[in-house]
Amino acid sequence: CLLTRVRSLVLSGNTQLQLPYCISELPSLEQLDLKRNGYSGRLPDAYHSMTSLKQLSLADNDFTGSLVELFPEPSNGRVVFPSLTTLDLANNDLSGEIPENALRRLRDLVSLKLSGNPNLTGSLNEACKGSLTYAEVDCTNVSCRCCQSGTNCPSS
Repeated sequence: CLLTRVRSLVLSGNTQLQLPYCISELPSLEQLDLKRNGYSGRLPDAYHSMTSLKQLSLADNDFTGSLVELFPEPSNGRVVFPSLTTLDLANNDLSGEIPENALRRLRDLVSLKLSGNPNLTGSLNEACKGSLTYAEVDCTNVSCRCCQSGTNCPSS
C-alpha cells in the first residue's frame, strides 16, 4: 500500500481478492468499497482508526460476529471513524447488540445500512436523534423510529 494519496478505492465484485489489511495505512482514503467480494469471518478491526474515511461499504459479504468489533471503545481520546458519513454493512451475517453508544459518537454519520443481518438486536432510536438521516435495518429485532426501509420498519 504505497499509494498514500489515494482518496477512493472501489474493489467491489472481486471474489478472488484477499482482504487488504494495509488499506488502513492509507492516510488520504475517503471511500472504501469492498462489497460483493465473498469475504467471511470477523469484521476487519483495523479500519476504525482511518481518520479521513467518509464512506465504508462491506456489504454483501459473509462477515460474522458483532458490530462491537468494528467500533471499539475509544482510547486516548481518539474517536473511532471520526469522519464517517456512510456505513453499509447490509447482507452479511452479523449478530448481537448494535453498539448505539458508538454510533452516537459518529457525529457526521448520515446513512447507515444494516438490513440483511437478521440476528442484530437493539435500538437505533438514539442515533436517529443525531445526524443520521437514512437508516435501513431489519426491524424485527431492532427498534428504529427513523428507518426508511427494511423488514417490519415503521416507515417502510
